Amino acid sequence: MILDDKFPDTDIRDNIFNIIPEYVLKHAVNYVTSLVRPANNVYFNELDFKFKTVRRFLPDLLSRIHFEGNASAETLIEALFWIKVN
Repeated sequence: MILDDKFPDTDIRDNIFNIIPEYVLKHAVNYVTSLVRPANNVYFNELDFKFKTVRRFLPDLLSRIHFEGNASAETLIEALFWIKVN
């Protein structure tokens, strides 16, 4: 929202950019995006485009299928549960 010019509150942006220069913030956002959404993993982009569809069918699917996993899958299992109940 800070980097999006569609939001009119320039005072907030100006105050933030006085502390963190805009180019530093843009670089940080781009860097984090590259970590979260690597160029070769386009399925994240697909999920963004299909969010409404996923929100429509995934809770129903999760109510019918029970997922389990080892300790390394605990975060994923918690995320699936959150989607199921929200």
